[in-house]
Amino acid sequence: RWLRRGTAPQPSSSPAPYAAEVRSLAVRRDRVQALRHVDLTVSPGETVALMGRNGAGKST
Repeated sequence: RWLRRGTAPQPSSSPAPYAAEVRSLAVRRDRVQALRHVDLTVSPGETVALMGRNGAGKST
């Protein structure tokens, strides 16, 4: 389950400078707050890798 805080960004007439953008992401798994207030921007052409051991929470 993905939960969003705040208001949705307003559409603009100019193209977005990012290939992907997330603001104030929060994830809760039952009673556990797994993520809180996470911001991420990915620029066009940028490579992002998420690494970690098994069970570290990469899927979250």
